[in-house]
Amino acid sequence: MTGSKKHIVMVGEYINADANSTGEYFFDILLGFLKNDCQVTVVAPETKLNKEAIFELRNSFAGQLNTSFVFPAQYSHGQSIGKAVGSIKLTLSLWKQVKKEVRDGTVLFFGTNPAFLVLMSGLWPVRRSVKKILLCYDLFPDNLIALSKNWGIRFASKLVQPLFKFSYRGLDRVLVIGRCMAEHVKGFGIQEQKISVISNWADGEEIFPKSDPALTQNSVRFQFFGNMGSLQGIRQLLDSFKYVNASNAQFTFIGRGADVELVESFIKENNTVVRVQLKAGVAKQERSDVLNDCDVAVVSLRDEVTGLGVPSKTYYSLAAGKPILVLANPNAEPSILVSEFDIGWHACLGDAKAIAATIDTICNSQKMPSTAHIRSVFEKRFSKRIGVAKVVEEVCH
Repeated sequence: MTGSKKHIVMVGEYINADANSTGEYFFDILLGFLKNDCQVTVVAPETKLNKEAIFELRNSFAGQLNTSFVFPAQYSHGQSIGKAVGSIKLTLSLWKQVKKEVRDGTVLFFGTNPAFLVLMSGLWPVRRSVKKILLCYDLFPDNLIALSKNWGIRFASKLVQPLFKFSYRGLDRVLVIGRCMAEHVKGFGIQEQKISVISNWADGEEIFPKSDPALTQNSVRFQFFGNMGSLQGIRQLLDSFKYVNASNAQFTFIGRGADVELVESFIKENNTVVRVQLKAGVAKQERSDVLNDCDVAVVSLRDEVTGLGVPSKTYYSLAAGKPILVLANPNAEPSILVSEFDIGWHACLGDAKAIAATIDTICNSQKMPSTAHIRSVFEKRFSKRIGVAKVVEEVCH
């Protein structure tokens, strides 16, 4: 770059790779901005993990990196109203600092954590000369409207939804993580030229193949890795097992979430030919070994949330060179990838017999997509280097 350095105000709840997948992506992007010689001010909650991330980067980029920390949110876990209040308070604190930090020519880069940041950008706008770029990896309140069982939450979400759509239309760029999400946000009235698809990514140096699947007649090992919440449709997957005929099908569920109890109950009462086991979530440094310990990775997503998010574990499994069984709407991003690159199989999550038939087909197959092919697709399309470079190009140039 020539001339003065690009000034970026980066705001978000998580910026440490050890916090969660959002923190992992934001840390990668922040490092990309700094390596591109940008001047970056981070506005974030003053948590232990966030401070550790900043301390790590300041050793190499002391002259480029500034911080403006705010008091962390105090969430009432398990209480929807308490979570909403905590999120709103945090958003207000963050946005007050943003207003202080931006100047003419600043690029304001933020994500969808906390969820009300998007709303704030529309209702309490910054100066007109500031370019506002959103990395959209979760769509609120659309996700609550689609999934919440509480009519009050759905009603409140529908009331504020027009305000969110208005705020989206006021952004200069919207970066989405899947083609299905691009189609969804177009429905907000956003001009198509403002939308860019930037796929999720994984760290190919941290997660990499250990060996090709050792297929045997005794067992084909399917693995569900990650969050087991309402989005994943765990019940529908388990319900399909009663139609499976292949006695060599083995499913391992690894992770945490609200639907772990469904898996535990199924294991106790299992009268199908499918062998099922449950393991706790694993530390980040163990992911590569765990992801390699299967023949087929399973990615599932309920039909109602098509276009509202893309499971990051899709890309972790590709980094490990694993073929993927996608159980989702045909228009969901993982479904498209399986067909586009010949890296696995697809069935609709709501069709139990189709899922079972696909499992039988896999278990009776003598050949799967090769590890080398899947890893090659990953390195050419979904590596961290490529994903971060696309974000940096959108923001810094």
